[in-house]
This record gives sequence, structure tokens and C-alpha cells, in this order.
Amino acid sequence: MKKTYSKAELEKKAQAVFKNYPKAKKVFATTDGQFFLDQNRANLHAGAKGKVIEINDVIEEETEDTSIKPKSAEALINEAKSIETIEAVEAAKEVETKGKNRSTVIAAYDARIDELKSAE
Repeated sequence: MKKTYSKAELEKKAQAVFKNYPKAKKVFATTDGQFFLDQNRANLHAGAKGKVIEINDVIEEETEDTSIKPKSAEALINEAKSIETIEAVEAAKEVETKGKNRSTVIAAYDARIDELKSAE
């Protein structure tokens, strides 16, 4: 039986998609956890039994402090434990470790991927 995601869960997972596609203003998520930039493709994937949810990118208002502090290794490791799909873990790993020496974070993402693979 496939997992079905709620709108709140899909909105949370969509943030990794928006990081990978910074020009995207909205994405279309199917309740089985797949994301599409094109609504028609999402509808085709969902078929008659699935549901498509439109998710708009939430652009945070800029504050006076425009410097972006990277998340701590501890925060990223804790987040990795709650990611529910291999694709989402890989997307987060790409975004959070690109060009950085974060061996403990990479190890946490890899461990989560292994955990998810063994649960399949």
C-alpha cells in the first residue's frame, strides 16, 4: 500500500523542490508524494484515484539583515531523520552540502537513505 501525504506534509516537502527550482512560483504535488512543475503531468500521474494539490512558493519578506546563515549541522541531522522519501533526502543533501565540507551531515543523509531503502 502506497503512502498518502496530507497537504501539510506536501507543503513541507515542496520546499526542497523550490530550492532545486528557484524560478518556480508553484508546483503540483500528487498525494503519493510526487512533484511536478506542470499541472497536466501531475494530473496524468495522479490518474483517477489520485489527487493533485497546487502549492505556491512562500517567499519570505526580506528583513534588514539579508545575510543567510546556514543551518547548523545538528539541525540538518535532525531534519534528515524526518524526511520520508529517498528523493527528498537526496534533494536536501544536494542543497545543504553543495560545495561545503559537511561530512557529518552527509553521513546523516546517507544513513537515512539506507534506512528508507531497507524499509521498502
